[in-house]
Amino acid sequence: MSQSSKVSVSLRLRPPEDEAVPGDWKKVYQTHASDDEVIVTVLNPKDPSAPRREYLLDTFLPPDTTQQDVFKQVAKPLCDNVIAGFNGCCIAYGQTGAGKTYTVVGETEGTKGIAPRAAEYLFEQIKRNEHTKTTTVEMSFFELYLEHPYDLLTSSDASPVVKKGRQSRHDQDEGGIALPASMRAPTPPVSDKPYSAPGSARDLSHYVPKHALAVREGPEGVYVEGLKVVEVTSADEVSRMLETGMTRRATFDTRMNERSSRSHSIVFLRVTQTSK
Repeated sequence: MSQSSKVSVSLRLRPPEDEAVPGDWKKVYQTHASDDEVIVTVLNPKDPSAPRREYLLDTFLPPDTTQQDVFKQVAKPLCDNVIAGFNGCCIAYGQTGAGKTYTVVGETEGTKGIAPRAAEYLFEQIKRNEHTKTTTVEMSFFELYLEHPYDLLTSSDASPVVKKGRQSRHDQDEGGIALPASMRAPTPPVSDKPYSAPGSARDLSHYVPKHALAVREGPEGVYVEGLKVVEVTSADEVSRMLETGMTRRATFDTRMNERSSRSHSIVFLRVTQTSK
């Protein structure tokens, strides 16, 4: 980012799925905006006397904010900085079912998320500057699952999708999570007791997939060794690779999300420009 930029915090409020009255979500918060910040006060509509919580933000995005507006307010400034020669990073953080994947990737052509819209915007700017600059764009897409990185652009290295199901005892953990061949332990323990770990329902850390990549540190910083880097020439190529990569992510159904992402995914676009 440019020297005048800072870390910016934006909050997107997801509308409740079981909302009885349209717009009823407005009862759970109040906003107070100034020129450069927003104070959001979270209310308890069932108990007006309950303590209120206040959050200081750079941008507040209410439930009726469109995907296009999210991009313009959150990601477009980062893209402008990238075109200007600076690094940019956008991180989606939230609990299961909060809408992170929807915000970043989207679902349909009309609800495209930040990543495909950023690609469209970048290639529009590249087209505009093609007479004065030669630009190449390279893409990588990987996930961190069970603390191991997997290349989502290479099918043989992608981590398998974890689904709810029942296989033979030696093909799953005690909680009914189907484990693919690359993640099965050579001699699975036979026990009626579940594997447990602090903060998680099941401990699958002893299942080390065969195709996990390695994180290294070199002269240019931290990198993933062996990660596939693909040169892309259009936003459509980026979208197709995003769609393909998303089908290879590790997922598992939860009470809050029938297809919850069980990993952290990272989309990386490297833009290189030279003057003609």
